Amino acid sequence: VFIASSKIEAPAASLPVANEQSGQVDSSQKSAFEVRVGLFNGKTLAEGDEIKVWVESESEGYLTLLYWQSDGVVHQIYPNKWHKENRIEARKKIQIPGQGEFRMVVSEPFGEEKIEAVITGQPWETRDFQALDFQNGVKSLDQAQSRGVRFEVDQATSQENVGYSEVPFRTIPKR
Repeated sequence: VFIASSKIEAPAASLPVANEQSGQVDSSQKSAFEVRVGLFNGKTLAEGDEIKVWVESESEGYLTLLYWQSDGVVHQIYPNKWHKENRIEARKKIQIPGQGEFRMVVSEPFGEEKIEAVITGQPWETRDFQALDFQNGVKSLDQAQSRGVRFEVDQATSQENVGYSEVPFRTIPKR
């Protein structure tokens, strides 16, 4: 996948089954309040398709969106270069990327991928991403660097008053 013309890549693992229409999955077992995340164009995306994400939360807070590629690379797509302030309002659907920002376009590697939404009461970012600057509008870690991110996300979502949801999807070669 490409973000702002730079290659993007997430973990090959068995992911929860998503709603066929929206690509949305229920992750309420990890969440203190309802968070919905989905893709505007379904759960199977072909090479060249744009990835457009929507998020809506029952509670206001600070949104962190992580995109896990099939090869284990992880990208922090929100906050990003255009939205460093990541506070969101309750019950207001937002789109990432926004109009005129960057583009996320499906490319190799293909496979099972997911986007995770974490909403906290205070600004939150994993230690690994804190140390990085934005490149092509987002922050990215390769597979070896992303192990700590998975641990920190699991730790954060086990806390009270943290909202969480994820949307698994599949990327495939051009049809």
